[in-house]
Amino acid sequence: MVLLKNNSNLLPLNIENTKTLAIIGRLADLKNTGDHGSSNVDQPNIVTPLQGFKNQIGDKTKILFNNGKDLESAQSVAQRADTVVIVVGYTYKDEGEYFELFFKNGGDRINLV
Repeated sequence: MVLLKNNSNLLPLNIENTKTLAIIGRLADLKNTGDHGSSNVDQPNIVTPLQGFKNQIGDKTKILFNNGKDLESAQSVAQRADTVVIVVGYTYKDEGEYFELFFKNGGDRINLV
């Protein structure tokens, strides 16, 4: 987790004061380990952010999850929570060295334009 400023002293999270925690984002419940090319490694024991929170918190706090695809639904879930964690980032499908060149120029690797 990266936090640029913690002016309100929100971190570390105080679960004792949180009755409902909303976790929002498609990557929250996705085993997202990076590239699927030559650097791909099959990890047998991956813990997603959502599962990590569930493991750590247990039954102390109600956890609401929303994948964030529908903004209104995600907003509704966030409004019902005391604390909201938003998980964002890229998957291998969102990035890669081939992506832009392949779709714009048909994969021109000779001129690297």
